[in-house]
Amino acid sequence: MRKISIVPIFVIFIMLASSCSQTKTENLTLSFDTNGNYMGFASISEIYTPEQAIKDGCYVSSNLELVGGEQSWEKFLQSATDGKDASIRIMSIYDDDNAVYYEDLYYIKGNYQIFDSSSEDLSEHTYKYLLDLRGRSLRR
Repeated sequence: MRKISIVPIFVIFIMLASSCSQTKTENLTLSFDTNGNYMGFASISEIYTPEQAIKDGCYVSSNLELVGGEQSWEKFLQSATDGKDASIRIMSIYDDDNAVYYEDLYYIKGNYQIFDSSSEDLSEHTYKYLLDLRGRSLRR
């Protein structure tokens, strides 16, 4: 009878489990490469769906309209208001150019940091305030 080693099976299970949770909002890691560029978008799969993003705690919009994740956004804002460190990933989908962009927003030690997947500058910048802009539609 063949004896199956449990160690390789356990290692594969741990690798699969950790790769699934890398995109969850609470698992965002503020990490930088040797050049000081943010590395947080490296773990996003090319087949990451809006449904999965919402399930992972992201705030998702399509053509600037809310798709889901408002509870995650409110939780992020409440934590920041309470002075607690927090993070959230924002997924923005634009049908015009078939594009998906991500923003990782952090509140750490009283300051905000935001990283945009479409930006060439992914270096660390801190901001004291987060301005929530709300408007109204000008459609007629």
